[in-house]
Amino acid sequence: MILIAKASRWRGELRRGILLEGGVRLACAGAAALVGLAWLDRAFVLPQDARLAVLGAGGLAVLAGAHRLLLRPWRQARWEQVFEGASRRHPELRDYLASAWQLREVSQPRHTSAALARAHVERAEALLARLPPGPVFRWSPSPAARRLAVSAGLAALTLPWLGGRAWVRILSPWRDVPLETLVSVSPGTAKLDWGKLAVIQVRLRERSDVLKGADELTLWLKAGGGWKAASWDHAARETAAFMLAELNEPLDYRLTWRDMRSADYRLTPVPVPQLTSLKARLRGGGDQLVALSVAEPLAARRGSWIVLSGRPNEPLARALLRLSFLPVPVALKPGAAGELEAGFFALEDGTFQLDLEAADGRRDPAPMTFSLKALPDDPPTIDLLSPSAPLQASPEDTIPIAYAAKDDSGLRRISLILRPAIGAGEHEIELQRFEAARPDFLGDYSWALAGLPPGARIEFQLKALDDARSPQAGFSAKGVIEIVDFEKGHRQAQQRWLAVERSLRSLAEREERVRDLAGSPAAVVEPELAGLPEQWKKTAQDMSQLSEAMSQDAYANPGLNEEFASLAEQLQSAAAGEVPAAVKASRSADAGEARRRHGRLARQLRKAQRLLQDGRGLQGLQDFYTEAGRMSRRSGELEAALEGMAGLKKGQAAPEATARLQASLQKLQQQMESLAAAIAALPKPSPGSQEDSSRKGYTMPLLKAQTAADALQQALKRGDYAMAADIARELSQQLAAIEKAIGQASAAASAGSEGGPSAASSEKIEKTQALWRELIEDQSRLIEESQRLEEARLKGVVEAQKDMLAELAAEQAALVSSAAARGSGFPAEALTPMRAALAEFESRQVSRASVHLRAALARLRFDPALAYFADAEEAIIKRLEAPQAGPPADAAKAAAAARRQGAVREKTARLQAQLEELESEVGPMPPEAVEKVEAAQGEQRAAEEALARGDSGAGLTRQQSALSLLEQGGQQLNNSAEAHQSISNGKGQPFQRPGSGVRRAGSGSARLDPVPLPSAKDYRPPKEIRDELERSLRESRPPVYDEVIKEYFKRISQ
Repeated sequence: MILIAKASRWRGELRRGILLEGGVRLACAGAAALVGLAWLDRAFVLPQDARLAVLGAGGLAVLAGAHRLLLRPWRQARWEQVFEGASRRHPELRDYLASAWQLREVSQPRHTSAALARAHVERAEALLARLPPGPVFRWSPSPAARRLAVSAGLAALTLPWLGGRAWVRILSPWRDVPLETLVSVSPGTAKLDWGKLAVIQVRLRERSDVLKGADELTLWLKAGGGWKAASWDHAARETAAFMLAELNEPLDYRLTWRDMRSADYRLTPVPVPQLTSLKARLRGGGDQLVALSVAEPLAARRGSWIVLSGRPNEPLARALLRLSFLPVPVALKPGAAGELEAGFFALEDGTFQLDLEAADGRRDPAPMTFSLKALPDDPPTIDLLSPSAPLQASPEDTIPIAYAAKDDSGLRRISLILRPAIGAGEHEIELQRFEAARPDFLGDYSWALAGLPPGARIEFQLKALDDARSPQAGFSAKGVIEIVDFEKGHRQAQQRWLAVERSLRSLAEREERVRDLAGSPAAVVEPELAGLPEQWKKTAQDMSQLSEAMSQDAYANPGLNEEFASLAEQLQSAAAGEVPAAVKASRSADAGEARRRHGRLARQLRKAQRLLQDGRGLQGLQDFYTEAGRMSRRSGELEAALEGMAGLKKGQAAPEATARLQASLQKLQQQMESLAAAIAALPKPSPGSQEDSSRKGYTMPLLKAQTAADALQQALKRGDYAMAADIARELSQQLAAIEKAIGQASAAASAGSEGGPSAASSEKIEKTQALWRELIEDQSRLIEESQRLEEARLKGVVEAQKDMLAELAAEQAALVSSAAARGSGFPAEALTPMRAALAEFESRQVSRASVHLRAALARLRFDPALAYFADAEEAIIKRLEAPQAGPPADAAKAAAAARRQGAVREKTARLQAQLEELESEVGPMPPEAVEKVEAAQGEQRAAEEALARGDSGAGLTRQQSALSLLEQGGQQLNNSAEAHQSISNGKGQPFQRPGSGVRRAGSGSARLDPVPLPSAKDYRPPKEIRDELERSLRESRPPVYDEVIKEYFKRISQ
């Protein structure tokens, strides 16, 4: 048993040593490796993937080391190894331990006696019993274990410099260590002032050999849904900063360095603490509520009490009002509706600021500075806004006088002062009286000019009184109204109009009789011709005088005036040209020509007569339109006055106001009665016609308006001002409908009048113009063709001349040769010019050949013996100087050109027919244009004949003349079409603006051109603009521009 105990104990000692050796070696190697890896990560900041890979490899290495150093040696610790080790420790046991263990294990050993086996075992146990106590297998570290232990110890000495972050990165690589362990981030997640500078700053927490500076950090900003890297504005070794000039929206940011990342931070802009709807109530001289603005100072009378109030945009810990002229601030206290307010006296000029602190301690680093202006008590000011210039007006009109008044203490009364421009005396009309003083007032007054005599010149001026104990007065600039009787000039023009119509009718009837008498005996025709030119001149003069009268008529339709001026010119032109030609044709018994000319003159007169008749209807509609506009404006004034009285009961209205309303209503009723009578006096239109429909469009509303006016009069008598206001509103709508209906009827009448081109006649004019342009193009092409024909003919002429020169050169050469053969017997004075002429003939460039030949001829005539030579040279001279007709143009081509010219002439005849047709629709065409067309046909006929006989030169000349005539006539037609269009536009012009009897004085024009007369509503202050300026001033901007921007906003808001 001793053997078993001893062997078991020895085996345990052996295995314990194996575990200690392997464990020490494995632990020291792992510890050294982990410390080394930590230092490696500290030096190079290993990526997470690398750290994961290293940790995995380290785990495998530990498993392999455990197997090699622990598991495998453990398994190899057999009994033989145990006994071998014990025998080395106790040599006396070498021969007994292994054999005794084997004999003990075998129950019946073969070939060995049992007694001997027992004795051997007993001997071994006896030896074991005598062994000294103590272990057989003492463990001591191997050199490798000692080296590893030293390495682990040295690594352990560096642990204080590593820190806990290193072990987290190495042992838990799947858990990232935040970048904040290396750097501090400011301000992190925070709320900052809206629109102010925002600064992101980082600072290194510790020095590192790898992270050498804060500039190695990367700043990421979130924009547009993704992260983008941003550059540092300032970077140094230990700090880095990024600056955002204005923080106007939330900003997300984070930091990264290699594979390390910070948390995500957010900067949220919040408004600085402020008071919204900031206003000041001025007490003293009447309460005034003023919206505060840094664009203009708060103006208050010196000594008045000012209460500032506003609603805080967030809970406040403190709210103070700091004034430049008070040593201590004034605390703002809770007021009504959640507002804060503070009061002070306006002692002097100065400034004030609001010092607000939010519940979280935020304050506005640059609060707005408001200016205070302590004003003396000045007199009130009142401005005449409209009319802004001297006017001329009809007694039938009403002038709106718009004004604006203000006073530093408060307005009490506003009045209108009227005085004659020449002479003494004045009349004052009270316009407004205020029970409670008002700082300003914008109003208007409708000044009815009825009762003022024509020629009167009235000055007017506005007066304002303040609420001081001794009221101070302020006066506006003076205005001037001159009363002009436009109606008188209009009536005179209408009378002259009717007289001219009668003259035209009489003259037209006479021309028609002369036309019908064409071809009759002279005794029958002459009585009608006698005095006819004088009657034409008289009628043309009457038309000119009508045109002049209309130009001085303020109510005359401008289109009709232009049309009548054109008619006057046409009549004068006819009287000077066409009439004498027609009379001459009648007296020369040229029946066809007389009938044609007098027929044209009769049509011209009838056309002018119809134009005057149609124009009279159009002018009447324009007069109705003007009167309807006056009624509409008067009704609007009634409506505005009654709206202000709608809340009053009977007896509460001022008697003066009621009397003015009654007088204005009575005048309106008279105007409606006059308009109804004028409409009833018009000729009855055909039932179902457009004119009948148009007339019903304004007669029916007029009847309703008269009924409404009667009801309004009854309501005023009862003192039912609310009902009167409703009826006045309905009356205004009906009168506005009348004005609109008359304007539409007038516009339709002006568009469809005979003097202005209708759609159909305009189309015909355009077609005539197109045909005219086509004719010009056709004639131009024919000219090009004739030019080619003439060029070809002239080429033949040149060839014939060359042939003739060749013949002459041969004849001259023979004469020169014969003369030279005579030697000295032939005079040199003749031979030399003969040779010079020969030289020119041979060169085919004849310039002085005739001169040379005549010089030779003169010498040859002196000697009868040389008569042969003299006759021959004279014959050459005749042939040289004889005109060269040359060959005619190509007969076939010339005949074709003549046929085409005939076709163009026929087209020109169609043009003349269209012109005559147009004359019956839109009035006489320009006589010059018609004459040009007739003359062009004559030239075209002559060109056709010349081309037919092959004379392309004469044909070309005639064609060019025809083209010139067509171009001139076409331009005259275009000018006439433009004149017709101008007349049409002028006819519709008065209906594009409200009817009025007012014009600017000294304008130099008789026309009632539009004069802007705005009312008070057109001068309302631009509150929206001021609100927008206030919002703009709260935005952040460089301080250096504060004063410039404030001054700019102040100017544009005034």
